[in-house]
Amino acid sequence: MMRDGYKKYGALVALAVQNIASVMVIRSSRKFGRENAVASTAVLCAEVLKFIVCTVAHVLREESRSASTVIAKDIFGEDSAWKMMMVPAALYTLQNWLHYFALSRVDATTHQITLQLRILSTAIFSVFMLKKRLSWMQWVSLLVLTGGMALVQLPSGNSATKIEAGSKAATDRLIGLAAIALICVTSGFSGVYLEKVLKRTATTLWVRNIQLAFFSSIFCAVFGVILHDGAEVASRGFFAGYGWATICAILLSAAGGLLVAIVIKYTDNIVKNSAMAISIITSGVISSLIGDFTLTTNFLLGGILVIPSVWIYSMNPAPPPPSRAYGRLP
Repeated sequence: MMRDGYKKYGALVALAVQNIASVMVIRSSRKFGRENAVASTAVLCAEVLKFIVCTVAHVLREESRSASTVIAKDIFGEDSAWKMMMVPAALYTLQNWLHYFALSRVDATTHQITLQLRILSTAIFSVFMLKKRLSWMQWVSLLVLTGGMALVQLPSGNSATKIEAGSKAATDRLIGLAAIALICVTSGFSGVYLEKVLKRTATTLWVRNIQLAFFSSIFCAVFGVILHDGAEVASRGFFAGYGWATICAILLSAAGGLLVAIVIKYTDNIVKNSAMAISIITSGVISSLIGDFTLTTNFLLGGILVIPSVWIYSMNPAPPPPSRAYGRLP
């Protein structure tokens, strides 16, 4: 039990650090350089790297058997239930495409704020799919967390653009918001689905990561690199625009994928979202200290809401279900 506790908190801290590092790398690349790598190629590289690392690690753990036997039986054998991992991989690919689709129809601020509904969709799917019990205080804390994260993403001043009702821009905006809503629903479902698979099957975490990375690589290569960015990749080259920041981002993304699986395995998706929210606040504070970001009133108010909400959620678990053994005599 103590070991699982160390794994849980260690993974949460590592995930928060990974998120902070990712934000800092992206900010640094924008400030000091003009790297413009094709995003889908970087995502594909991260998934392939994750697949290689997890495969090597699993084969080394099973040193008594040959690598071909390990891959054939453990990863793609009948007992490994590898087909189950096609679902989250396909949904993650769909979400990436929906992000592009939504951003072509709504502004970045609306996109970021509306995405915070993922926190609530994750909680709802956890209740229905995992039968997770949440206290009313935990529901309140999740609402506060969602509002706080929306405030953090909201820029200061009135940057909203007035859109005339019934116009093409208004229609595009509604379509964009519908796409973001679909992202929130699929994000909550895929995260909870993955949690259910990781916790309720005997297959190891390494194998599940291999399977997820394998299918994610295929979907990303076909729908991202070839279909979405094929013309640009063909004209510029696969590794065009790569530099130290892009390479660091790929390494951090691969590490983040592994850490997310570990966090989900030993905690849950709601705790994962809370850790990522804290990391966003922390990265903003660090960026302000080095002069790369100006703390706004909205950011400070959002941070004030986020941090207590995470504490309230962790300190107010739902009571255990009542026992059905009534009137039992000794």
